Amino acid sequence: MGWLANRITEWLIIHGATEEEDRDLYEYAALSLLMTVAPLFLAILVGGIMGELATGIFIVLPFMAIRKFSGGYHAKHAGTCLCCSCGLVAACIFFATKITYSPQLFVCMCTGAVLVFLFSPVDSENKRLDEEEKKRYKNTAGILALAVCVIAVAGKFCGYGRFAVCMAIGLLLTLILQIPCVLQRIVIKIRYTKDRGHSR
Repeated sequence: MGWLANRITEWLIIHGATEEEDRDLYEYAALSLLMTVAPLFLAILVGGIMGELATGIFIVLPFMAIRKFSGGYHAKHAGTCLCCSCGLVAACIFFATKITYSPQLFVCMCTGAVLVFLFSPVDSENKRLDEEEKKRYKNTAGILALAVCVIAVAGKFCGYGRFAVCMAIGLLLTLILQIPCVLQRIVIKIRYTKDRGHSR
């Protein structure tokens, strides 16, 4: 991903769209853009291979919208990230084709929306948020999660059950990627409490 961002920046410099001294700024912007749209391209690729292009897209769209504000697990290496992402998208598409929208899924989706709100935002090591940003990100993640629930229910009532299932799975995928970070937080807090107890 970094290599591609570098190539894009190089192309912009060659064609006079930016200056060499602004390379770092444009490279960071290109990398941010690529990271944002990567899940959609991945969904198109995996969904296309599986013959479920629309399913892949409708799963990833709510995920992309919420993930920007909710945060969650990030693999440290690009290769690991790519393999895990492909596997997760394929698994989500598979489940979306096997399950139907049901009261149980509705409960899971609503519970997931509440948990996403409570857990958000999960700080990234590369971008620490101040208290004001944390509050804003939490509220935005909560509003988006609620919006996904409303859209999914509306889709179901309009006769688009598969669409509703995809929206629910996209929301739950966001939660799934928060859970490892939340568990890590709990473990660190427990260890810190124990260490303080021993030091007294």
